[in-house]
Amino acid sequence: MHESDGTTFTDILPAAKRPAPEPVVEEKSESRRAVKRQRAAEPISVDGGDGFIAGEDVAVALVTAHTDATPDGRARALLDPAVVAAARAGEVVLVGRVSGTIAVRSLP
Repeated sequence: MHESDGTTFTDILPAAKRPAPEPVVEEKSESRRAVKRQRAAEPISVDGGDGFIAGEDVAVALVTAHTDATPDGRARALLDPAVVAAARAGEVVLVGRVSGTIAVRSLP
């Protein structure tokens, strides 16, 4: 975090334990085809634009993943369409962990 007086700090919170997911029982062969189609979907690319520091860790919120900035300071995230659909997300936020750059992008 960047304070108005110029100081910075980082809070580290432990991850909450998630309960083990219940096994999915497939009843029809159509279900298997749907799963295969879902896995074959192309990832959603989100371009964060400029302002990131080369190689810095860039958080992707809903925080489903992290990515690194390119040598020219750009960030790009590849999102699993199934995760985006499950979260019913309309936007993604990219946060530069070092630069503090924040990019908010709408999802297609």
